[in-house]
Amino acid sequence: MKHFLFTIFFSSAIFLTAQKDEKKEQANKYNEFGGLSTCGMLGFQYGEHPADFNTSIFTMGLYPKYSFIAPTDWFGVSIGAPLQFGLDVRSNLSASAISFSTDLPAVVDLSVGSQANPYSEYLVGFFIGGGLNYNLTYFSFASQQLTSHSFGPVFHCGIKWLYYEKPMGFRISYMWGVTNNMEKDSSIIYDGRSYPTFLSLNLTYGLL
Repeated sequence: MKHFLFTIFFSSAIFLTAQKDEKKEQANKYNEFGGLSTCGMLGFQYGEHPADFNTSIFTMGLYPKYSFIAPTDWFGVSIGAPLQFGLDVRSNLSASAISFSTDLPAVVDLSVGSQANPYSEYLVGFFIGGGLNYNLTYFSFASQQLTSHSFGPVFHCGIKWLYYEKPMGFRISYMWGVTNNMEKDSSIIYDGRSYPTFLSLNLTYGLL
């Protein structure tokens, strides 16, 4: 009887271990080329605020992302955070202008070809994705001041390529700040839109 119970227990352990290894192997198959990568960004952001109040600023940032689905070296689905910020100070004889902007997004991307995942070595590729973003913008010029907090959906896409074996790319993103701190002023005529939008253009350069 003891030998019989031992045989059942031992067989069950082997079966469960085999099932666990099989599931692990299947998981690795879908993420065989996955991993973490990071690129730097340099760019420009244009913010269009209600009441025809606009901001423009040069930006820089980092874009870390993790490819969690990457069954081949030319395809990847990733989650990432294209963080960017900008500070601009200008002055003349009459007044000074200060601008500050930062983006703190979380996005999911689908990438094909170049830089689709950390192991991709293709010459050209593209990506498309979207998520949610928080933007903080501050602008001051003479008597005009703006502090904008906004949160909303963001969409971005771009192309990537290898230049002398260096990973580079171009990214364009657009955000709708549908949740924001704007308070309407009865003395201002608005264009019917009660939220800011932000257009960003970036050059990217692979770091890790």
